[in-house]
Amino acid sequence: MVNGILWILRTGAPWRDLPERYGKWQSVATRYCKREGKEEGRRKREEGGRLLGKKKT
Repeated sequence: MVNGILWILRTGAPWRDLPERYGKWQSVATRYCKREGKEEGRRKREEGGRLLGKKKT
């Protein structure tokens, strides 16, 4: 699955063009989007903490 995500990021191809050897494109895309959402949320929380003068935990 990670290799499929890397393939998409490297090639810039749409998810539907993901080769079958990486798994179903829908599954890989869903995993990537969930992971990105969690990372974005973490970054926003950290940025908010910096704005409030809090240290990162």
